[in-house]
Amino acid sequence: MQREQWWVWVAAATMLGTSGCAYGVPSAPRGRDAGVGEPSPAQTTTPATTGDGASSSVTAEAGTTALIDPASCSLDTGYTYGWEGGAIAYVDHSKISTPLGWVRERRTVSDGHMMSNCNVHIPACGTAGSIDVSTVVNAIYDPDVIRTLRTPGTWIFGVDPRPAGGQIFAFRRDDGPEFYVGAPCQGRPNCVDPPDGVGVLVGVLSALDAQQLASDGCASLR
Repeated sequence: MQREQWWVWVAAATMLGTSGCAYGVPSAPRGRDAGVGEPSPAQTTTPATTGDGASSSVTAEAGTTALIDPASCSLDTGYTYGWEGGAIAYVDHSKISTPLGWVRERRTVSDGHMMSNCNVHIPACGTAGSIDVSTVVNAIYDPDVIRTLRTPGTWIFGVDPRPAGGQIFAFRRDDGPEFYVGAPCQGRPNCVDPPDGVGVLVGVLSALDAQQLASDGCASLR
């Protein structure tokens, strides 16, 4: 399956500087309004698509800040993410929680039965050469991500391959807000690629999973 290659280039870029509480966001062509991701004094709008594929938009007050200071290296709530859809017998989801929690779960699609799981702490903020808590916090509290989660509705960026049996990346807060990221649009109509911050988040979380799954206790979930 080629799902990981869609946004994994972002992870490679972010891994270059993960020892502090800030890192560079790589630039890449995006099918969205210019300026989104760099809030202006007025309202900022990020295009997206709704579940029926129609073009829509994510709108929020510009200058939206993190729910807490990312420098604190902690999250305000838990988050779940993973690949969903397709003709599969089981689904893997990762869950992250404050302050250092990361859990991987594998459940059957038919009845949600737990097949396997592992629990590995995320490296503490400032851990050099790793995807640490500060990297995850900064990615989640990027203004593009915050705007998307604070806008009503379920937003789908990129191509949703589920109708054809493919999978899509899902990200959701424990209190409900969520969005999906599919394959790059590549000029398809009624399709908008994710804003930079959302693309970076998918890359960071993919890299985090690879790092955590390398632990001995997660061998059965690789």
